[in-house]
Formats: sequence, C-alpha cells, structure tokens
Amino acid sequence: VTPLVSSMYQKQPDLESPMNKKELNILYISSDDSSSQMNQYFQKEKIPFPAVPFDNVEERKKLKQYFGTCAGREAGSLGMSGGKRKYGIPTLIVLDCATEEVITVKGVQDLESKNVDPFQAWRL
Repeated sequence: VTPLVSSMYQKQPDLESPMNKKELNILYISSDDSSSQMNQYFQKEKIPFPAVPFDNVEERKKLKQYFGTCAGREAGSLGMSGGKRKYGIPTLIVLDCATEEVITVKGVQDLESKNVDPFQAWRL
C-alpha cells in the first residue's frame, strides 16, 4: 500500500490552482521492529513523505492509541487488546488538519479502488 500512497502523494493536483485549496500531507507511523528495518523500507520503497522518528516511541504509541490502529502483535503492549484495536495495518486515516475532522479511515480501500478518485472522495 505504501507505494500507492507514495504515487498518489507525488501526483497530487496542482496546489497553485484556485480549484485546489487543500494540500495533502502524509505522516508515516511505523510498526517496524527496529529503526534500521524502518529505514531499509523507506529506502527500498523510495518513500517521499516524512515519518514519526522511530526513536520517538511515545509519540508513535500515543498516535496509535488515539486512532486505535496498530499491528496485531503490538495490540497488547499498547493496551489495545479486547476490542480496543479498531484497525490493523496498513491503515490510511485521512484528516482535515484545519478542523481535525477524520475524513475517512478507509484510505487504503479508496486507493485500491478503481472507481474512487481519492482527491475527490477526501475533498482535497
């Protein structure tokens, strides 16, 4: 899924156009086992957007808990067992940064669908 996100990120509409008032920003939150594993993945996939630094464990943990999203093997250590884990990985949550409104938690499905233009679906 990350290559799809990278491709979409690089092909986003011309933001200088008056029709496009919003900008797409992506922040990657890793569930890798190590910093080197995450870095290797970033290099292999040529990921063009930023990530929460792997060593910033608390920030990654808080974001995962806030959105109820993590790898299954992390659920117990994050306190998300017993149905508290809403979404697995990969998950793409689209937010309106101005209002902090969740636009969709189905970003992955939108990207994989041939019938959905994510920029229109997400009001970008």
